[in-house]
Amino acid sequence: MQLVESLRRKVMKKFSKREQKPKDWLTDLPPSVQAKVNKFQREGRHIQVIHTGNSEFEVLHESVTVLVDFNKATYDCGVWQLYGIPCKHAIACITHLGVSPIPYVSSCLSKEAYMLTYIGKIHPIPNESFWPQMEGDKVHPSANKRKSGRPKLARRRESDEPASHKRSYVLKCGVCKAMGHNKRTCPKVPLHAKKKKKNQRVLLEVKEAS
Repeated sequence: MQLVESLRRKVMKKFSKREQKPKDWLTDLPPSVQAKVNKFQREGRHIQVIHTGNSEFEVLHESVTVLVDFNKATYDCGVWQLYGIPCKHAIACITHLGVSPIPYVSSCLSKEAYMLTYIGKIHPIPNESFWPQMEGDKVHPSANKRKSGRPKLARRRESDEPASHKRSYVLKCGVCKAMGHNKRTCPKVPLHAKKKKKNQRVLLEVKEAS
């Protein structure tokens, strides 16, 4: 409960701080959005624009001709559709019309939208002493049953995660004392000795089972 309350207070302090920010803004756009609009305005000063009728314009820039449609708020480069801010080519057309580019910025990037984002309030949780008394049986946590078998020490890997086959130690042979293998795979132990030892182990397991 204390952790939830501390997080709530932290969030509400941030909300209150950001709610006061727009009071110092000089335009109807946040400073970061306004800075991008100003940048596109500077870049679009030397772009040639041809009004082809209605809401369509042809933009000539770097030997490339593209189409801007104001009714659809679209441009062939896709910047306007992606960011919600008219690109330098679209702003060049807006400047050609002699109007402000601010109304052509998406409404979700406006000052009003920013203020609505932080207008909500998260009220504190009432003290436990004010909680209503509930009738009925109390709900208790389920008993912690230990699973059968040896508990796993390795963490559970994701389905697309490759398995790790690396050893955390280096094998040392008990016969030749060399590193990198054990006595079961030692090349100096004759093959018939390995088979004899394996047969003895199988016989011992059979006797224990009987």
